[in-house]
Amino acid sequence: MTNIQIRGKIAYLAQDHLGPDGRQVREYIRPLDQDELREYRKSMQTRQALVPVSCCNPKCDQIILIPRDQKQKFFTTYPLRYGRFTLPYCSKKCQDDHTRELSPLTEQSH
Repeated sequence: MTNIQIRGKIAYLAQDHLGPDGRQVREYIRPLDQDELREYRKSMQTRQALVPVSCCNPKCDQIILIPRDQKQKFFTTYPLRYGRFTLPYCSKKCQDDHTRELSPLTEQSH
């Protein structure tokens, strides 16, 4: 598997594979050039800015990645500002299925 490894102050393109004895061996292929390093840093910033959240349909076990500030809005800002929760779902189908399942509750409250 090809990946990026930091060794000291230098970022390398590296490849992990199994050696003849069955142990994992990391081969450092070459240092990254400036453009590759810039793209790598940019992707790491994006990845760190995303947080895993479980789909809010209880019948679904999917994990979705959303920006940290969007998670804050879903669970704090929107309830305080608008008096209601907005829940994250992994798909429109999950949202529709869960909404349909909850519809008897929402009809009782009106």
